Amino acid sequence: MAYVKVSRSSNATAALRYGEHEKGVIRGGVDCPEDTETARRLFTADRIMWNKDSGVQAHVIIQSFDGRECSPEEANKIGQELARAVAPGHRAMVYTHQESQGGNTHNHIVICAVNQENGKKLDDHGFLWRARQQSNELTKERGLSVIHERTAALRYTQAERGLIDKGVQPWKDEIREVIDHAKQECRDVEGFKSYLQHHGIEINERGSRTEKGGKSWTYIHPDGGKVRGAKLGEEYTRSAVTESLSMEKSHETALEQVEQLQDGSSSTLEKALQMADEAGEKEQEKFAALELKDKAKEPDEWRHLSEMAKDDITHDLSTIDDYGLGR
Repeated sequence: MAYVKVSRSSNATAALRYGEHEKGVIRGGVDCPEDTETARRLFTADRIMWNKDSGVQAHVIIQSFDGRECSPEEANKIGQELARAVAPGHRAMVYTHQESQGGNTHNHIVICAVNQENGKKLDDHGFLWRARQQSNELTKERGLSVIHERTAALRYTQAERGLIDKGVQPWKDEIREVIDHAKQECRDVEGFKSYLQHHGIEINERGSRTEKGGKSWTYIHPDGGKVRGAKLGEEYTRSAVTESLSMEKSHETALEQVEQLQDGSSSTLEKALQMADEAGEKEQEKFAALELKDKAKEPDEWRHLSEMAKDDITHDLSTIDDYGLGR
């Protein structure tokens, strides 16, 4: 079983660090080492080199598996193959998490938005569709089961499944894809509606006795097709979308706070190391001055002696003073 969702990020560093955050994570790199910090530098270098450092910096694929069918190690390899297939020429990091021993396994696949070979940004039109199709192919090759829905969160009709099996993207899936992107990009309902309108999708709001908040949404495709949010799946209802927008805003705020703390910690550490270095230099200067001062007190006839000989004489003189032999 494998289920796929996609999103976009304007902060590639945050996306990479989020993939890294769980204990026991398995890492895999596509055209980069299995190291988050090195991947971050390479992602940044690709964007700067091609002057594409603004806007979308990374694309994220969430690929979920049944832990009974697929080990974390195999899941990571599948994730790497998926990244290569849907984004050739783009660097990627694959982070595999397992919810618990024997529990579900999922990949966080973070793909650099800029192609390292030609500098073009990844075309995400139909990206969700391509990712799901390619993921299905990869899981079929390994004898893993393929699903077209995930409980009530995503609902496909029999007609849609027939189109999918023929390799045709249903118009309802086009609406789902735009909504998924909008939930990632927008932070309020007005922005969400504007985003959909920009992509030719209208929202008709009406009263509802069953949906939370007493209102429901019907989405209207550019070709005229209409579908209620609940028919697309629970994730596409008015209440689910508004809740998702609120959570995404809170998550973004939390990430910004983490970034500030990390930056602050780094700054504090660097300052502390600098102060330590300066203190060490001062101590060395102090010891050097004392040594010169001691040398200045030495009798002229000692100047030709080695340090070991001087220590021996000093020890002998100290012994004489201790026993009063010089009196």
